[in-house]
Amino acid sequence: MKDEKIKIMITGGTGQVARALSNAFGPSAVQSGRDLFDFSQPQHLKKKLDELQPTLILNAAAYTQVDKAESESELAFLINAESPKVIAEWCAINRARLVHYSTDYVYPGAGIKPWREDDGVGSLNVYGTSKAKGDKYIEDSKCNYLIFRTSWIYASHGKNFLNTILRLAQEKEMLKVVNDQIGAPTFAGDIGAATFKIYQAAIQAKSFPSGIYHLCNEGVASWFEFATAILAEAESLGFKLKLKEILPISSEEYPTSAVRPKNSRLEMTKLKNTFNMEMPSWQNALKRCLKEKLKER
Repeated sequence: MKDEKIKIMITGGTGQVARALSNAFGPSAVQSGRDLFDFSQPQHLKKKLDELQPTLILNAAAYTQVDKAESESELAFLINAESPKVIAEWCAINRARLVHYSTDYVYPGAGIKPWREDDGVGSLNVYGTSKAKGDKYIEDSKCNYLIFRTSWIYASHGKNFLNTILRLAQEKEMLKVVNDQIGAPTFAGDIGAATFKIYQAAIQAKSFPSGIYHLCNEGVASWFEFATAILAEAESLGFKLKLKEILPISSEEYPTSAVRPKNSRLEMTKLKNTFNMEMPSWQNALKRCLKEKLKER
C-alpha cells in the first residue's frame, strides 16, 4: 500500500494535536470536527465510517476538561471510551489502522519512578479513568493500533498551560504555581512530527507493531519549573510581561475538583527500542514553540 493512497482521517477538529497531525501528514489527511464525528454520540460513528472508509484514523478527539469531568463523567466516558471502542472495532473489521492518543493521567501518580507501559493503571480522577477504559477497548478490539500516552500538551495556540501563564504574566505582578507535580511538558508539534515518522516505520515493519507507547518530550519538570522556563524564554524573545514574582506552592494549596497525579514521569525506552525514536528535550521544544508564537503575533 503506497502512502499517497492511504485515506487518512484526523479527528479532533482544530485541537492542538489534530492541527499538529494535519501539519505533519499534509494535504492527504482530512481533518474532521464534531460536525462529522460527534464523539458524544458513539452510536452514529459506524455509519459515518462506513461512508468515508478511511484506511488510517488518527484519533486526537478527547474530552480533556479534567475538573469538569468529575461532574460530567457520563459525557467523558462516551467521548474517551465508548467512541474509541466503536472506532477500534470498525478498524478491526475493515482492516484499517488506528492511532490514538492517551494520557499520563491513567496512572496512580505515586512515587518518583517513571511509569512503564506495562504498569497497571489506576487513575486518581474521572478523566484518567475514562481514557484508560478507552485504551483497553482498543487493545481488546484486535485492530492494528498505536496508542500514544503523552503528557502536559501545549502549543502556540489554544487553551493550555503555556498560553495561560503568558496571559497571567501580562496581567498580574505575582503568580503562584504548583511545584510538587512532576511530568514532561510536551509540544503538540513534536507529537505530530513523531507520529508521522513512527507511522512510516510501523507500516514498513514485518508485522504492525500494535501496542501502547509513551510519547512525550525528553526530561521532566514541575509546573512551577515549566512556568519559570516559559517566562524566562518569553522575556528573552521580547514578550512584554507585567509579572515581577512567581512563587512555588503545593498541590494542597491549590485545590481542584479532580485530584492530579504528583508523579507523571513516563519511561520511553519502548518507543526508542521499537522505532529508534529520540524525542527533543522539553526545553528545546519550548523555545521552538515560543518562536512560533512570536511569528503569529
